[in-house]
Amino acid sequence: MALNLICTSQLGKQWFKLLIALTASAELETREQIKAVGMNYFVSKPFNPNDLLNQLHFWLGT
Repeated sequence: MALNLICTSQLGKQWFKLLIALTASAELETREQIKAVGMNYFVSKPFNPNDLLNQLHFWLGT
């Protein structure tokens, strides 16, 4: 799984990882799975690009 490679790589240990899932489901189970695998947040499809931009601003502190 790509997420596992990112989280365990040397680069991943040195830098802050911002991982936002793009998912077709916003159900509670999906949200819990996203957090369990180490992602920061999710945006549900169909999504408004501003929703993704808002999350980027939130997580990057800009």
